[in-house]
Amino acid sequence: MKSIRSVLFSVLAVTCLSAVSQDTAKPQAAPTRFVLEPGDHEIPRLLEAAAKFLGRNYLLQPAELGGASPRVSLQTRMELDAAGCETVVSQLAFTVGLAAIPLDRERGLWEWINLNGPRRVTVGSNALPVTAAELQQLRASKLCVSVQVQLTNLGASSAVQCLRPFYATSGASGMSIGTAGSENTVLLAGFADQVAAAVDLIKSADAAAPTRPSNDRIEKLEARIAALEAALAARPGK
Repeated sequence: MKSIRSVLFSVLAVTCLSAVSQDTAKPQAAPTRFVLEPGDHEIPRLLEAAAKFLGRNYLLQPAELGGASPRVSLQTRMELDAAGCETVVSQLAFTVGLAAIPLDRERGLWEWINLNGPRRVTVGSNALPVTAAELQQLRASKLCVSVQVQLTNLGASSAVQCLRPFYATSGASGMSIGTAGSENTVLLAGFADQVAAAVDLIKSADAAAPTRPSNDRIEKLEARIAALEAALAARPGK
């Protein structure tokens, strides 16, 4: 009887150990929230943690740090989803002079550049083209983007002149403003938060501007003027 109990106990123990072993071997589920605790955070470690959470590869050369390891201090705990992680990390990195550029966006390969370093021009030249809807999702981010704004009433040249006094147009952290070769389109490039604010200004000014006549109406008016001029020229005594 004792031997049977011993055998049963051994079988049960092996079964339990096997179940524990199998459960331990299961891959851990990916976290759904990116947590930042209060206190000091070294930027290189912060970027590494964000890269793992977002499933990306973040490249950060020591030269871009200027020989130091910058850090930021938080006073409250933050729990972020993927979009929030990308936005907040870009904001924190920006405070120490770093911005990300996409090397291969589809494969999740990005590089962080020092905005005061010799490679700062690459930030603006690698601005990410986005749609108006994508811009709204990124409007708090410190990611460099470019977007085309379609106008209804205001001419593109007028819109550009209205914006230039409010936004710097030089330097890695400035914003570039252009007409994109059309009087119906303004092209903006810069950090997403700046660009989103500029788009809001353009949209407000465009809505307040007098309705611009259509090309068809202009052509009809030009034809009527030409006909009147021809009639005047044909009058007797002229």
